[in-house]
Order: sequence, then C-alpha cells, then structure tokens
Amino acid sequence: LFAMTRLVKAEDATTPSVKPDKFYQAIEETPPRFEILVNIPATTLTLYDKGKAVKQHKIAVGSPEWPTPSGRYKIERIEWNPWWYPPPSPWAKNAKPTPPGVGNPLGPVKMMMGNALRIHGTNKPGSIGYAQSHGCMRMISAEARNLARYLQTEIFGDSDPSLYEKYAKAATQTFGKSLPENEK
Repeated sequence: LFAMTRLVKAEDATTPSVKPDKFYQAIEETPPRFEILVNIPATTLTLYDKGKAVKQHKIAVGSPEWPTPSGRYKIERIEWNPWWYPPPSPWAKNAKPTPPGVGNPLGPVKMMMGNALRIHGTNKPGSIGYAQSHGCMRMISAEARNLARYLQTEIFGDSDPSLYEKYAKAATQTFGKSLPENEK
C-alpha cells in the first residue's frame, strides 16, 4: 500500500518544511497499519498488515437488490456473540431480534462499521462466494472469528487464549471492544 495524498487549502497546511503554493498543498498521510480490501465482484476480503496481505477469504456480498456499498469505511467495534437486530428495511419488517447462538445470522462475531454495515460470520455458509447478503460481508464463521481475533490481538494485545475461550463458553453473552480512533 502506498501513502495516501489528500489535498488541503494552502492556509490549512501544517507542515512547516513544505512551502505551500497559493491554492493547495499536498500532504502525505501514513496509511493505517491494517487495511481490508473487499473486492465485491470477486467476493473476496483481503487483510493487509503494514501493506502486506496476511489473510484472504471468500465472502458473501450484497445481492443486486441490496448491494454492498463501495467506499472507504472504518471498523469501529468488534462484537463477540452479537445480537442481531432487524434493520429498518423492508426485507426485515417482520423479523424479530435474534440472541447470540446457532440461529443468529451474524454468527459468532461482527465487526461493525457505520450505517449498519458489517463484516460478520453467518448461519448460511452456502452463501459464501455469492451476492446473497443484504449489503454486509458474510464470512465462514470460523474465518470471521479468526479475523476478529487477529485484529483484537494485534490492536489490544489480547493474545491470552483464555479470553477467546471465555467468549466461546459464554456464547449467549455479548462482549465488545471499540477500536481506538487511530486503529479504526
């Protein structure tokens, strides 16, 4: 991955060693340590750590009727054993909240982004590799668990296996970690 460039007005440039022209000044930004690239047409999710691809998974993406949006998003929170709450959408109008467990459509973990967009496990593994979700990115549940564990271990230092055993044993209790602003 390469450093990103953003354009700012010259008077807003804060780098004293660079002389701004009178209109715009380019400022290089350091890319985040972790980036996830979702290739919607290829139904793949790739995790980059310091610019190096470290994990790649097949995923399910949004159906033509409920497409996965393109754009840049930030994972804000990792939630283990999540509840599923029906979104305010016509496809879910008669749905009821679903507690953590076997029937939960989110599987064992969800990684939350804004606007109800999620990367999560699934109780429909046959959908992986296809455009069959309502916009979210579904993963095989074990792979979603491994991705979330990797991120949580690297970001928070939560490498003690007993923590993840606790999550698994208390499968009806929700646990969450909000990512620090500089790691989102």
